[in-house]
Amino acid sequence: MLKSRLSVAIGTVALVAVLCAIAAVIRNISVDRGYQAAFDETKIGEPLNSVLLRFGEPTDVAGRLQTGEVAHQPPCEKECWLRLWYMAPILGGISPYSIDFGPDQKVVGKYHWQSP
Repeated sequence: MLKSRLSVAIGTVALVAVLCAIAAVIRNISVDRGYQAAFDETKIGEPLNSVLLRFGEPTDVAGRLQTGEVAHQPPCEKECWLRLWYMAPILGGISPYSIDFGPDQKVVGKYHWQSP
């Protein structure tokens, strides 16, 4: 009797774990597709507010590095003054999206980074 209850408990935990994993993968796909659609719609010269409305809150923010600073993501260079990063929840760092803004807070570049 104890053995069958233990088997049922283990089976229930395993089922819940599998369902949670499936839900996480579905959410990741949904978020990534949303970022791809927002990325495709974003045009050079658009203001920061439009991009934030389209994408939502960024996963990370980078700017120009000051001497001695360390960034989690590649920093801005050349005409870029602010870079917004968008990453899907699962392995998002493998294929993130970034939107670069100039000092006038308008899009100067956009990138879909790919890891090999």
